[in-house]
Amino acid sequence: MTKTCKNPGNCEVVLVEDDKLLNAVLSMQLECAGINFCAASNGLQALALVRSHRPRVFILDVSMDGLSGFGVVDAIKKDPSCASDTMHLIVYTSQDLTTEERKRLSVGKTHFLTKTIGTDDMSAIVSRALKEGQL
Repeated sequence: MTKTCKNPGNCEVVLVEDDKLLNAVLSMQLECAGINFCAASNGLQALALVRSHRPRVFILDVSMDGLSGFGVVDAIKKDPSCASDTMHLIVYTSQDLTTEERKRLSVGKTHFLTKTIGTDDMSAIVSRALKEGQL
């Protein structure tokens, strides 16, 4: 499942979440907040969206079948056309990440959030990153 942007030339946020229900809830929250985004349900789709849109914010699930969040970040780091120091990477996970895993998942301005935060909080966090350039 890939949700395309309402304004494809200006997709500011890419969301990847393989849980269909959570993807739908987060997508609805972002849409209600007026955020132009693309949503993917797996790592390969997400990587393609990051490469084509160079988003300002990338919301990344870590545990996915196929290409995991670690694989997505590894690919971004190897591809200078999509790595950006100005991109906010929001690692959204239920895992308790080690220091080494956090280092491996870091690219651009990286933030780690647990899936215990409310979906309303996610849209507020993304809005703040887009408006102020910080979380």
